[in-house]
Amino acid sequence: MAWAEPNFSREEVNAAARRVTAALDQDWSQWTTDDWLSYERAVEVVGNWRSCHGYPLNTFQVNLRQSARRIDQGALVAQRTKRLVSIALKLQRFPKMKLTQMQDIGAAALWYPPPPMLTAFLITIKK
Repeated sequence: MAWAEPNFSREEVNAAARRVTAALDQDWSQWTTDDWLSYERAVEVVGNWRSCHGYPLNTFQVNLRQSARRIDQGALVAQRTKRLVSIALKLQRFPKMKLTQMQDIGAAALWYPPPPMLTAFLITIKK
């Protein structure tokens, strides 16, 4: 599988994110064809930005999983990319934030049931 590469400038990404965010407060039933085309293009640009985080997120998740499994084979590791609506809602809450500066586009999580296992993992990754 080929990993996504950025197809748009940072300015285009931020403008597209503003368009998607603005759509949250608009009456979509009143949209014209041009409004829909503009929104569709914005979703494509933001989608490309989200996809570009797949490779670094996967790399981090693989390393996290390998480190965790050295301690406990049952450790659960997951990853996710922030959903489009979550991006738009966050940008709406923080109007000065730009999508290209958002630091939680992707995330990985690690679950260890017993606290001693977590302590052992933390000691391991600090080395």
